[in-house]
Amino acid sequence: MKNKFPFRILLIVFVFAMQLSPQVSAQKKLHVGADIVSSYVWRGLLYNPVPNIQPSITFTSGDESFSIGTWGSYGIGSYYGEVDFFTTYSVGGLTLALWDYYVMPADFNYNFFNYINDETGHSLEFSAVYEGPENIPFCLTWGTFFYGNDLNEAGNNMYSSYFELGYNFNIGDTPIYVFTGFTPWESFYAPEFSLINV
Repeated sequence: MKNKFPFRILLIVFVFAMQLSPQVSAQKKLHVGADIVSSYVWRGLLYNPVPNIQPSITFTSGDESFSIGTWGSYGIGSYYGEVDFFTTYSVGGLTLALWDYYVMPADFNYNFFNYINDETGHSLEFSAVYEGPENIPFCLTWGTFFYGNDLNEAGNNMYSSYFELGYNFNIGDTPIYVFTGFTPWESFYAPEFSLINV
């Protein structure tokens, strides 16, 4: 029997998040959008070198503390396809998120609902982002994969992790964000500690 436990956890979190804060239920917001990018680069890694369409749907509570949604990236004229699901909770400058990433295999031989750890194409990640106050506009990001398609050659979870330190400022009316991102150990990002995103 296929292990659907992580899928059920995601479903429960999604439902629970949207049931909280009932006083603002009438003000919940739905956002549907799409971007077109010249290539798909994420955390310093080139996932697809051709233009991609990146649609998204996000449902946010009225006070914007909870959100659930889906995001995708699809190569134009290439086989690449990705569909992700997420839920977030924000308080103050801190945002916690649970992500389910799924990249479709090139041969399209996949079972989307297979969540068995050593077979699934899904990768589950927990992340946290902290944004400092306006007078110190820095941003700290941490994300660690904890289940699914993040295994080493021995079949063990690598707990691939990404850390980023960024700083926001303006030049005139133009907002600027400078950052550096690194992985602290062997992971799918790099074979050892590496700066991977600048």
